[in-house]
Amino acid sequence: MLLLGVAGWVLKSIDMPRAPFLIGFVLAIPMERYYFLTESLYEGFEWMLRPGTLVFIAILAAPILWAGIRALRHRFHPPTAKETAAANVIDADAPLKGTAWSLGAAGVAVLVFGGSLVLSAQYSPDARLLPQLVGWTGLALSIVFLVSELRLRQARRRDAVDSGTRSCSSRPASE
Repeated sequence: MLLLGVAGWVLKSIDMPRAPFLIGFVLAIPMERYYFLTESLYEGFEWMLRPGTLVFIAILAAPILWAGIRALRHRFHPPTAKETAAANVIDADAPLKGTAWSLGAAGVAVLVFGGSLVLSAQYSPDARLLPQLVGWTGLALSIVFLVSELRLRQARRRDAVDSGTRSCSSRPASE
């Protein structure tokens, strides 16, 4: 329980949502059971064409599409200086975001999901259905998280160098 509390605090401190972690923790056993049943009843990905499944896929895809649209909008219409300054303010609820801690958390996530893939490869074909699905999805998302953390660190270094250059060039010649 203490370990889960620490994990929750770290997730909050690096601005990662805790709800998916909690939902996955609670629903892991029922999900595995019903995923195995679904795989037993349908050939291949036939089950994904059922109306209920399509509705859930649409519900899950909507936020991802919306984030993509927002990213494209920001690419073609860059944020104003005021919006950029507001985005650069350190969030008091996430003091570890953009630090070595969040980069370390991204690295740990890659290792955990990669390790789960290695371990689950030894299971029987039926037993590795859900661990492989979760492992590949988690690994892909962890890599995205790691790349975004590396880009954030690179942008902060570039900003620090730029601000250092500007402060040196703005000094009077008499100094």
